[in-house]
Order: sequence, then structure tokens, then C-alpha cells
Amino acid sequence: MIEPYKPSSASILIVDDTPENLRLLVGILSNAGYQIRPARDGRTALQSARAALPDLILLDIMMPEMDGYQVLAEMNADTLLREIPVIMISAVDEIDSVVRCIELGAADYLSKPFNPALLKARIGTYAEKARYRAQEAAYHQQVEQEKKRSDDLLATLAQVQIPADTEARFAECWRVLAMAAERTDARAVDDEYHDLFIGLGRGQVMPYASWYLTGFLMDRPLAVLRADLAALGIERQVDVREPEDHAAALCETMAMLCAGGSDLDGQRRFFRAHMEPWLGTFMTDLQAAPSAQFYKAVGCLGERFMEFESRYMAMML
Repeated sequence: MIEPYKPSSASILIVDDTPENLRLLVGILSNAGYQIRPARDGRTALQSARAALPDLILLDIMMPEMDGYQVLAEMNADTLLREIPVIMISAVDEIDSVVRCIELGAADYLSKPFNPALLKARIGTYAEKARYRAQEAAYHQQVEQEKKRSDDLLATLAQVQIPADTEARFAECWRVLAMAAERTDARAVDDEYHDLFIGLGRGQVMPYASWYLTGFLMDRPLAVLRADLAALGIERQVDVREPEDHAAALCETMAMLCAGGSDLDGQRRFFRAHMEPWLGTFMTDLQAAPSAQFYKAVGCLGERFMEFESRYMAMML
């Protein structure tokens, strides 16, 4: 889950060799809620930036040993640092100086003595851009993590070993699923998932008990299910958006009951109340859906599983 970015978490590295200027800038921006890291010279600033990338750098031009131009040039040559926005601050307000800073990669330029209101406005703009960058980076990281999990699952399915004593039709569905997993990839499955279950306005199949049993979403079957889950001590996770009568959630709950040592009568009651009346039909419909390719194999296995589980539950009476 992507964590929300807090404006006050924006980190600003302030580089100025004049203590009075440094104290003034630190005071103004600390009071505005930013996280401030001061540096008295260019070399220290570069070391600090490499140790922990700031969201923004305020950089003085006129400094001994290594001036702001040199810091900018070194940042521009460093793939780690070149994307950090830099606002130059200096008493030098000649147009040549501004142009040189921009050519070296600076994002903006402020002349001393600067207006505190203007300073905060400029900082706020770049802090907001930093917020968007952080959200975008977190989103892409989450997408890549989910893609890796999907790729790993497909690889596992493609290599599944089917026990020799597996019932013939069940084994055939496993083989079909393994071949489907081998022939696809995570992005194709994701596209198929959206076509099948989300679509434009509504998907091609609706994987909810309430829909199959009443023709409406979030109807009485969901209320009954929630009561039964509460009695079992099972709570919905706060970051889960799907209602509990989703087909995948019901299968996961049934697996938890089996793995957790729930008594057979309890497993049977849950299966017959919340899965048997509709899930087999859903699996049949899934196989017939226009966009079903990989999920056609999933539906085949799901349909056979429901047949097998229904027989098993009937035998255990």
C-alpha cells in the first residue's frame, strides 16, 4: 500500500557559508514545517546529499574552495544527484549569473536579500513537485512488486507437479492451467483481469455471491457471511476494498478454515452456506466469458474443484 506523502516531510539541504544567512534560512523553513539539513560548504553539501537524497537544495553561489557553480557541475555529472531540484541563492543578480546557473542545471534562482514570502512560495512549489515524484516512485515500486509476485506465481503454476493418483478430469484441468501459465505473463493476465472483472462500468463476470444469489451487489448473502465470519473471529483487513463475498476471498477463507484445524462440521457449514450455492456456476461462466484465456483455465480448475469438494462434503456426513 502506498503511504501518503506529508508536505512537512520534504527534506531541504541548505548550503551557505555565511552563518547569519544559514540561521535565517533554517529558521524560516523550519518554522514552515520542512526538514532542514544545513551545510557550510560545497564539499560537505555533496557528501550530505549522497548520504541521503534531499527533496530540494538551496545553494549559495559565492563560497570559498568550492562555489555553487562547481557544486552544480558536479551534481549534473552524478546520476544520483542530477534529478534533485536546486534553487540558487546569491547577492549576484546579473543576468549572466542566472543564465549560467540554469545552464548548469539549476531549477530556479533567488537573489539576496530574499523576501521570506517569496522564498516560502518557491519552496512550496518544489516541495509539491517532490510530493508527486515520491508518490510516482512509490506507485511504480508497488507495480513492480506486484508484477514480480504475479510472475513468480505463474512460474510456479507452469511447473506444478500433478500427483499420479489425481482424478483424471481434475488432472487435465491442472495440465491446462500449467500450459496457460507458461504461455502468458503478468501484464497479459492483468489486462485480462480488468476486462473480465472490472471493464468499462462493469466486467464480463461478477465474482460476488450476492450478485449470483440475488442479482444485486452487497445484498443479504453478504450480511449473512459477515455475521458468520465474525462468529469465526475473522475480520476484514482495513486496506481491502472488495466485499467479503468475492470468490477469491471465500476461497481464501475456506483455506484458512482447513489449515487452521477448524472442525469438519464448521468447514461444511461454511462451504454449503457461502460457496456451494453459486461458485461452481461462476466458474462455468468464467470459462465462457469473451476475454477469458488464462482465466478460462482457472475456471476449469475451479469448476472441477467445486464438484470434488461437494462430493467430499457429502461423503463426510
